[in-house]
Amino acid sequence: MSFDLNSIKKSEGVKAPRIMVYGVEGIGKSTFAAGADTPIFIQTEDGLGSIKVDHFPMVESAENVMEAVASLYRQEHGFKTVVIDSLDWLETLFWRDIEKKYDAIYSGTKAALVEWGNALRMELDGTGVFVSTICPGYVMGVGMFARFGIEPPFLIGSCTPEQVAAATLRAIKRNHPEVIVNSRPLRPLLAVGQLFPAVADRMLRATGIPGFQKHKVGAGST
Repeated sequence: MSFDLNSIKKSEGVKAPRIMVYGVEGIGKSTFAAGADTPIFIQTEDGLGSIKVDHFPMVESAENVMEAVASLYRQEHGFKTVVIDSLDWLETLFWRDIEKKYDAIYSGTKAALVEWGNALRMELDGTGVFVSTICPGYVMGVGMFARFGIEPPFLIGSCTPEQVAAATLRAIKRNHPEVIVNSRPLRPLLAVGQLFPAVADRMLRATGIPGFQKHKVGAGST
């Protein structure tokens, strides 16, 4: 593409804005959104109270949210503003759906993040910018365990949020490429997995990880 006077174009006007309203609970985010032009609410939590607006039934999954948005695309209506109330609960719904997909999505994204970090670290070598990847084990008390109320496999071990935070600070201070935070050593298992995948598969089954993941899915669907 050439950049000269012949490449100049005139904009077609203002596109529909995307606005995120951030604030503490009860400050008036929903009330503000209700004052928009002909709004329709997609509720991820019961936050409308006495506000009288049009809204879909309370969604229970990320799929419900996508169905609501799709219906606005496909069906005739007079609404001019879509309000998702709220985004933090929408994030929770998406995480629940991901966690219910067994372990493939989670493991795939985590592996990709580790390799991306390694590549970025090499790319930035000599610039004074360092990259460290923190790999926690099963973190107790928060996330999936807090939501599902289940314990991780004993043979695999776990860690706490405080241990993850401490490991992150050490990685920053000492410029560690990768840090695994866990109560039991995992690198030997990972090394075996690279050298002997079939053996590692049997070892993983012995630790109880597949059964744990299936139990997690069952807990998340209740």
